[in-house]
Amino acid sequence: LLDHPNIRLLTEHNVEEAAYDSESRQWRVRTPHGTLSGSHIVFCTGAGSLHAPITRQFSLQIIRGQTSIAPATEDSRALKTALSAASYISPAWQGRHCFGATFAPNNPDTAWQAEDERHNRQALSQLNEPLYHSLSAAWGDESSLHPTERGHAALRCDSPDHLPIVGALGDIAAMQTAYAKLALDKNYRLDNVPCPYLPNAYINTAHGTRGLATAPVCAAAIAADILGLPQPLSQRLRTALHPN
Repeated sequence: LLDHPNIRLLTEHNVEEAAYDSESRQWRVRTPHGTLSGSHIVFCTGAGSLHAPITRQFSLQIIRGQTSIAPATEDSRALKTALSAASYISPAWQGRHCFGATFAPNNPDTAWQAEDERHNRQALSQLNEPLYHSLSAAWGDESSLHPTERGHAALRCDSPDHLPIVGALGDIAAMQTAYAKLALDKNYRLDNVPCPYLPNAYINTAHGTRGLATAPVCAAAIAADILGLPQPLSQRLRTALHPN
């Protein structure tokens, strides 16, 4: 998807500062490797939202998660759909199953842990005992797994209401001034007070455990906003997901 003439991927360009230049009508993004500019900016920063410019002002949390992998067996290859309850396992892909995953709120560690591997194996035994017995016959000890036999550990980003945060970004400092009376009375009626938005700035984050399903359609909603296209999301959903 990234192999496109209109896309330029720059890795290891950590954003140190992002600010809008009103004279040029461009966003300036400062990184250790130089400054980038563009007419629009979309923060798709995941767990990095807690530390990125502008997005760090949101009430977000990180949730560490670790998956496990196991070589497929003759029996397990019969699995054709993902099984999901308190844990999950996916059908075999390239001869291996992925299953898990752990939840550790406010834990920033992304190193693989044997304890989490044990947790995932126990959860699989409760999810589907026949599959567990089929796969566990070839398992080694959790602590001695070769790195190529280990799953993946990473950080999820979650919001207070567990919904993604998607849409145009308001200027939080300006909003605190414009809507100051709401801090004293949450039922205060606001009349003709337009929201002070940041120019051409959007966010698409806090997808928790379901980002593979929800992030793309949310990206399409932001693209529709920018380009004036029909919205893929209902107004009710757009309101529920809105950063404000």
